[in-house]
Amino acid sequence: MFSEPEHLLTESDVEQKLVWPVLTSSSPVGLGFSAADIVTKLNIRRLEIGKGSNRRIYFPDYLAVLAGLPLLVIEAKAPSESVELSLDEARLYANEINSLLPSGINPCGRVVACNGRRLLSAPVDTAAPDVTLDCGDLSLGHADYARFLELCGRAALQRRADVLRRVLRRDKYVRAVQFVGGETFQNEELPPNTFGATIAGDYGHIFNPRRAVRPIPEVNRETYHALGRLAADVNVIARRMAERRREPGATEVLEALALVTRFLGTVRAEVLGTTLAPEESES
Repeated sequence: MFSEPEHLLTESDVEQKLVWPVLTSSSPVGLGFSAADIVTKLNIRRLEIGKGSNRRIYFPDYLAVLAGLPLLVIEAKAPSESVELSLDEARLYANEINSLLPSGINPCGRVVACNGRRLLSAPVDTAAPDVTLDCGDLSLGHADYARFLELCGRAALQRRADVLRRVLRRDKYVRAVQFVGGETFQNEELPPNTFGATIAGDYGHIFNPRRAVRPIPEVNRETYHALGRLAADVNVIARRMAERRREPGATEVLEALALVTRFLGTVRAEVLGTTLAPEESES
């Protein structure tokens, strides 16, 4: 249903042409995950798995994450590699992930391995797979594939994530102020913020400029746009002068042009009845 076996020659083929479509195809065709639910190997945390001389750094090809919880480990291999060994690696990684959380909190509940010829899935607490499928059996009419979708589909994992979130959620939340002093200290009224009052008075007009309350005449709008075109011409001249700034008198000309630009900006604002200066009282 997803890819013919003869088209699956490498591990990358298995990942992109078979495993990814199985993960992201909508139910009941696939597991129903969105691309945002799947973490790829580029961003998956590397962990040590195995024991003794077999201990090594490992990370799977895909990790299904819902509500911030890693719930399903997926490993893909080339057709020439053992799918059973891949399942063991995925299971070891899932157990390492679970060991990072408090006792009894085990978000990674299942693992999946596929080598393009067979697909296996198992709970993390057992080495024996409870789902074994030939890749030719990945079809809507196959009972074992329907069971695989039921066990590993997004809906099942979302239910698991919801249960874990309820377990992890605190029963009681407190505000930071409750950690400071007693009730008298916590309820004490703070003095006025003189710094805030000062800075608001000095700079408040910048963020609340004066606005004209009357409709802006059309002639003012036309003047505003004409001044804008003039300012653009001045900027062009300034850029050309900047390229020749080492010539005698260039610095003085650039300073004069900067003054002209600022003046034009001020006039344009006044034309529309807007200014960065505080509003003056009318006499």
